[in-house]
Amino acid sequence: MYEGIVNHFNQTAEAIRTVNANSKTISNQIQDLTSQVEDFAASTEELSAAGQEQLASTEITANSAKDLDGLAIQLNEQLNKFRIK
Repeated sequence: MYEGIVNHFNQTAEAIRTVNANSKTISNQIQDLTSQVEDFAASTEELSAAGQEQLASTEITANSAKDLDGLAIQLNEQLNKFRIK
């Protein structure tokens, strides 16, 4: 009788040890996943910043092209004054 009770206690203790080990494994996996998510978030922020810089550069290029177009129009107008008719 006592032997059966002791066996059940031993089985319960082993089950608790297994649950604890599994809990530690899950906790470690969650920590790893959290680290990976943080790395992904940092990479996304860097990508967003690079995109913003690219957009700013594109806007500067577009404005420069517009200014250059205006200068070309003015140059053509000035050259037309010197044409022989």
